[in-house]
Amino acid sequence: MGLDEEVLSRFNDNRLKDFWYGPLEELALFNFWKSVKDKEEGSNLQSNDPFDDVLVLPRVYDKKGDRKRKTQEHFPSVATSTKWLEWYNKKDQAKKEQEKAKLARIEQRKLLKEQKEEENLMKKLSRESKQNVIKKAEAAK
Repeated sequence: MGLDEEVLSRFNDNRLKDFWYGPLEELALFNFWKSVKDKEEGSNLQSNDPFDDVLVLPRVYDKKGDRKRKTQEHFPSVATSTKWLEWYNKKDQAKKEQEKAKLARIEQRKLLKEQKEEENLMKKLSRESKQNVIKKAEAAK
């Protein structure tokens, strides 16, 4: 009742990857095999996912036409755990920091554009004043 060599080789190929890329029917068996193998080897393979010990069924997205769908956030059944709250807060904080950085870049571009426009205006005024001086000098002759 062991695993045949084809399945075992697929499992070994996908062991270090973040997602299972094999048949959907083998997902639960793969997750079980991977956890047993990691414990057996005393592996230090740590992932950032706080839900490694939670069985999450894969989601299948239907894509209709060329339209892109917004990705939906997946809330596991253990969404009230402190692990999940910490993970979610960290993720939310990272999004907020990215948004702040984006707004700062937009503001910086606006300031640079205003400075450039002001410089161009000053150049234009200086050219015009030089032309006026030249015209006055010519008129005085």
